[in-house]
Amino acid sequence: MGSLLAQLNRLEKAMTPKDGDMQVISALMDELAGNAPSGAYEKAIERLSLRGHSFPQSSELRALLVGDGSEKT
Repeated sequence: MGSLLAQLNRLEKAMTPKDGDMQVISALMDELAGNAPSGAYEKAIERLSLRGHSFPQSSELRALLVGDGSEKT
């Protein structure tokens, strides 16, 4: 069991910020489909923040979710 945890820790350290975006989106999709409990995507965001990443990292995803200020209303 210890070697499995060590492997997971190594994989998480090698993860890129865009990989984190994919994890959060995947967790959100699973939650919406009913394959994951409520709040799964929030837990994914928390795990990322513990490793020093923020969500979203992708500029395209940030513009989609947060907005880039260029929208005209």
